[in-house]
Amino acid sequence: MPQPVEVPGVTCEFRSVDRLHHPAGRHQIRPYTVPETLEELAGPAAGVVVLPTVLDWTPKRVYDLSDDVDLRMLYEPVIREAMHVEELRTFLDPVLLSAVWQRLWLPPRARLMWEGRFPQLARRAA
Repeated sequence: MPQPVEVPGVTCEFRSVDRLHHPAGRHQIRPYTVPETLEELAGPAAGVVVLPTVLDWTPKRVYDLSDDVDLRMLYEPVIREAMHVEELRTFLDPVLLSAVWQRLWLPPRARLMWEGRFPQLARRAA
């Protein structure tokens, strides 16, 4: 570990950022991916979807889009974990996303980023 740096009246210590234990919280420093438009989302609107482990490392990775709980359990990790817009395009459908948006459990910063780009998502519940 680097040694503290002495500056008159100030002491600084360099540490690596531990994302899980950072005071701001993991979800405050994690990057989130947001598409340019909702229309570019081309994910399935029906059927069964299997998420890759890069997006969902839980034992349940198979989701039935006709089941509301499954739909939300699919959309939540995709929105939280997608690092590339292509992942969003592959798994999210704009109509289903708009229908389920207010019931998704998302980190506040992720929700604000999406609603900042797509205010219609926030207005839908109003």
